[in-house]
Amino acid sequence: MGRQGHAFPALADGAQQFWQGLWTTFVPPRVRVQAWRFCDEATPTMANLAQKHAGVETHCVLCGAEVETTKHVLLEGPFARVVWALSHIPWVVLHRWDGDTAGWFSAAIRRLGLKGTPRFLMLCWALWRNRNRRRMEGVVWEPLQVVNDALLLLSQYQEARTKLRLGLLR
Repeated sequence: MGRQGHAFPALADGAQQFWQGLWTTFVPPRVRVQAWRFCDEATPTMANLAQKHAGVETHCVLCGAEVETTKHVLLEGPFARVVWALSHIPWVVLHRWDGDTAGWFSAAIRRLGLKGTPRFLMLCWALWRNRNRRRMEGVVWEPLQVVNDALLLLSQYQEARTKLRLGLLR
């Protein structure tokens, strides 16, 4: 459904502005696509898999204590809270969000603006990547590693994009 059908109730009023901001943010395309999946609740969290009768437990693969939802992995879980605290984006940690994931993304992007949005999206992507690393490989990075990896990848992407625009890369 997405943009036209307002499948994201929290975005109905500002949906066009939100999507335009998301799709034009200077982050790797895979990060923008993953952000869309987060907003659409189209990620294979344990709760989503259980809803599809995949025969899995719903507990979070990182903490094991809570039901693993997108919001838990990205915002409410203990691992996510530490990552956000280390990220220097404290609003994300301090702001309690009772709405859906799309509404949280919209509020964060509005609040963080052009400068903070790329960091926010990269950190969300890195949190999901860490969750997948744990589920698929049994490996978990420390929260600071997740933050540093996200910011390094963002820096490398933005540097390469700048060089490409200046004609320094082919």
